Amino acid sequence: MSFFFSKHVNQRLDGLFYILKITNICPLCAFIRYDVRAGFWGVTGEPCLGIIPPFIEEFNYPMPENCSAGNTSVFINGRELHQKDLDLLSSRRLPTEREKSYIVEISGRVFDQDTGKELDGLGRLAPTVEKAKRGFGMKVPRNLCN
Repeated sequence: MSFFFSKHVNQRLDGLFYILKITNICPLCAFIRYDVRAGFWGVTGEPCLGIIPPFIEEFNYPMPENCSAGNTSVFINGRELHQKDLDLLSSRRLPTEREKSYIVEISGRVFDQDTGKELDGLGRLAPTVEKAKRGFGMKVPRNLCN
């Protein structure tokens, strides 16, 4: 039996209402975190595993700031980044200054959380997800389910 998350999204005409159905949930990987603003998702204690559409109401729960086992002192949408995530985003021009917090949108827009000033954007983070209005599911790597 493979352990994976299968997401089916039915979009209504208004484009805002999503119905999610999650099946075959690995019992050891039940702690999924989701950044409602940018669509980043992952397993608690691990770096980001992918991007799905933002603002999915059914996943809109508070995210602890240490949910990705971050140690960078750089925060995105309230979550401390894991080093792997920081490396990826800094390659797209995210500042790496410690003790800073940013707001990131799926469009790639970045704001300094303290000043509200818009910074250089990261470029579109997931153009296919934006265009299709859906992601590619939530498949959790098998090694995280053991």
